[in-house]
Amino acid sequence: MSETRQNDKKETIMLIFAVIIVVGGMIAFFVKPQWKIDVKPIKTNQSSNLNETGSTIPTITSSELKDKIDNQENIYILDVQSEENYLTKHIPGAINIPYEQLEARIKEVPNNKEIIISCTNNNTCQTSTKAAELLSSKGLKNIKDFKDGVNGWEDQDYPIISGFEAIYKSINADQLKQKIDNQEDITVLDIREKEDYDKSHIKNAIHIPFEEVANRIKELPRNKELIIYDETGNRSKLIVESLTKKGFTQAINLINGYPEWQNKNYPIE
Repeated sequence: MSETRQNDKKETIMLIFAVIIVVGGMIAFFVKPQWKIDVKPIKTNQSSNLNETGSTIPTITSSELKDKIDNQENIYILDVQSEENYLTKHIPGAINIPYEQLEARIKEVPNNKEIIISCTNNNTCQTSTKAAELLSSKGLKNIKDFKDGVNGWEDQDYPIISGFEAIYKSINADQLKQKIDNQEDITVLDIREKEDYDKSHIKNAIHIPFEEVANRIKELPRNKELIIYDETGNRSKLIVESLTKKGFTQAINLINGYPEWQNKNYPIE
């Protein structure tokens, strides 16, 4: 009789344990444990570079850009304003390729320099950000979005170039051809990259790359017309502006650069 009671007692204990296990499992399934760690995403450095448009392109301030210019760092300032706005005012040394033309002219942007992209004012003009993203999507590296823009640069009393105020001369391909045909005493200067010059250039043109002109200014004539050209007429215009202010009163820009000369089948070598 006692053995039967012991068996009943064991079965009762086992039943109680079974109930406890089932109930505990149901609680664990339906109730969120209070001890679960709430893991929050870690912010990366990349997120700190997000600008108002959500772009991850790094930015640069006016003072940082000024330091790079003063230190003569290997940078390329790309101004994506319209040509009209660019001529109104731009940062010294900036090259103008309007945003609407950028994709078609992307080969003009060097991939061996730090690219600083500027617009009018990034607080209202987001074109530089779009331009930076376009260049990045095409595989260009080391790009920075100049948040302050030309207006912000000017607000810091940093130097500004005004194309409308600058005194410089320009001629077109037909006018240059006439001067050559008339055997006028002129010098033609090609400021494109050496590889482009080596492929072909205006006949008898001398070559000094854009980046070297300032250091080789003694090689240029002051006493006769100096016709300067590049691939588009933008960089050559900047050189003419700079030389004019240094006393080269006969420095002249070739409008639209080498392609127009080549398209007219004028003499090259």
